Amino acid sequence: MIEKGMSVSTLYRGCAARRKRRQGEEVANLVTRTLLELDLIALRFFTRFCTESVVECYGAA
Repeated sequence: MIEKGMSVSTLYRGCAARRKRRQGEEVANLVTRTLLELDLIALRFFTRFCTESVVECYGAA
């Protein structure tokens, strides 16, 4: 929030802090999305692998 009498350096520091916090949130969101995508890939792989293994052991249903 800008108030009367604030110095330019104070305004800049406030903007820089908000920018840094926003960038940190973006990185955290990207990491979370990447981990979720990796979990989904692993789940698909293991589901397919386990299904194929069961079919090989017991034959097609």
